[in-house]
Amino acid sequence: MRSRLDCASRQELGIPENAADMDIIRVFYQIKKGREKILENENLSIYAYCQDGSLCLADNTQVFKISFSSIQKVVWVKKRLVLPEWNKEESYNSKTYKPYHIRKNDAEQYTIRGYYSLRILEERGEFEVMVPEYDEKLLFSLLPPQIPKEGF
Repeated sequence: MRSRLDCASRQELGIPENAADMDIIRVFYQIKKGREKILENENLSIYAYCQDGSLCLADNTQVFKISFSSIQKVVWVKKRLVLPEWNKEESYNSKTYKPYHIRKNDAEQYTIRGYYSLRILEERGEFEVMVPEYDEKLLFSLLPPQIPKEGF
């Protein structure tokens, strides 16, 4: 059940009621000797929807609009990631998520097999949005089919 603050934030930001709950992966890293060293990953629950030729990703404070024309391709990255929590209403081992072989360890962390990387090129530079494999149906329902796919 949504809180009043959540509803007010959504209304203020113009997030539609039918926006989907989708996870994205945030990576914490540091540069050591000129190379990226990943410290940890975090799965964030966001709202995702399409509006005005863009993929919109939002939380309760801001909306990021990614023009479909700036998404160069979607790449499947087969790389195990450990996520600190499970933030879906359905259990990680439910019928819905069983095909994704998500594992829970003794430290209450969740291991996934990989993710989809949206490669984005804008005037400001190159960006990446990482979406866990278990949200693939949702992701592809939001993207136009003509966006190139790689590694599938």
